[in-house]
Amino acid sequence: MQDLPPPNGFGTISVTRVQPKPLIRQSILLAASVLLTWHGFNFLGEWRKRLRILKMEQMEHYIATIPFLFAEQERKYLIQLHRIRENERELMKDVPGWKVGTLYGEPVYKTLPKNYLPCVSPDEFTLGRPREEWLYKVINPDYWW
Repeated sequence: MQDLPPPNGFGTISVTRVQPKPLIRQSILLAASVLLTWHGFNFLGEWRKRLRILKMEQMEHYIATIPFLFAEQERKYLIQLHRIRENERELMKDVPGWKVGTLYGEPVYKTLPKNYLPCVSPDEFTLGRPREEWLYKVINPDYWW
């Protein structure tokens, strides 16, 4: 007994390519991408608003502390001037007729107004305390003046 084809023959063989059915339609993909982009921009806008408020608050704190920082700077300057004056008094105590704070009898700051603090020159810090300054820089590495 032999295996023969069916009486009407075999059916036709389909050789055309069958496209797979898409999982998600293109219109849904487009709508989802537009929606996600819109949501991302909204989130970014809200985040930038919050960041702006935080930066403004930080700046307010900084501005509020500026007078204290200037006062501290001026206090340190006056303390340094006092140390220099005391060192000059100690150093020149044996010189007859020497007045502390003058240069051969002439006031050093004779042209300056009474409430003016002159800029600090390196000469004024020759008798300073470098260890204190170094410690201050180590403790407060980001001091701004």
